[in-house]
Amino acid sequence: MPDLDRLPPTQQLILDTLAARYRLGEQVWTFSTVHGKALRALEQAGLVTLLNGIVEHSTRARLTEAGKAAVLSGDYQPPNGGIDRLRAALTDIAEHAEARAHYLGMEPIAVIARQALESGPA
Repeated sequence: MPDLDRLPPTQQLILDTLAARYRLGEQVWTFSTVHGKALRALEQAGLVTLLNGIVEHSTRARLTEAGKAAVLSGDYQPPNGGIDRLRAALTDIAEHAEARAHYLGMEPIAVIARQALESGPA
């Protein structure tokens, strides 16, 4: 594991950004390809995973388990339950809509909520 204090400033900022976004429940964050060299160096160090960007000239990144261990304290708990709270809310929405599927418009809501749960971040 690299000494984070010895990383170049751009790499430190990328890790700080990903850590802050993770704390808010975001698993993936988008960066400009201008930062490609720094992102690839962090990937080679095993701290981030890179994904294709959604828009032109962008790259998405997320912390690996090693990256989380490096930038988050061991006792970190996301505020308000983080992503688990959002999953619980989607589950409640799906169950509520499924129980009322006979009402016009409720079945599509249940389907969308279940799809979001299945395709959400791991």
